[in-house]
Amino acid sequence: MGFAKMKSLFKMKKFRARKRADISVSLLVIMTFVLVGITFFVFVSDEKKILIKMQNSKLFDVISYEENKINFYINEAIENSINVKDKNNFKLEFIENFKNELKKYEIYSDFSEYSGKIREQLTEDNVQILNNTISIEFKGIKISKKLGNNFVSYSYNKKFEKNL
Repeated sequence: MGFAKMKSLFKMKKFRARKRADISVSLLVIMTFVLVGITFFVFVSDEKKILIKMQNSKLFDVISYEENKINFYINEAIENSINVKDKNNFKLEFIENFKNELKKYEIYSDFSEYSGKIREQLTEDNVQILNNTISIEFKGIKISKKLGNNFVSYSYNKKFEKNL
């Protein structure tokens, strides 16, 4: 075999080797596009599920906000109602002060939908005074919210205690 023939054979092998590399790079590019296409399709097809989950979490955030608002106003009312003048008639005066505090909060906030239910549960039986601690328990206050087609109803139950 002559030198020229060997040189042309070497070029052919080199060309084939380069062509194989081009095929693997082409397959890599094609597979990348296929993978991106599948990912995009899955994302678009699951968009409704993601939106529903986001709405549900927003709905639970709204319920949590309402619960925190009730906790805040009840704690404020207890704090401001403890200053009772007649210690012999403490429960009755405390309940009256508490109801007056609730009325203040109704005027200045969107708390009125819960204050009536709280006021109904303010009875002498529900207010307990033991060992210089006052405790009040509220049960069954319904918090309901709707967002889109989703609806959540929550029964608020909590016991509040405050040192006198």
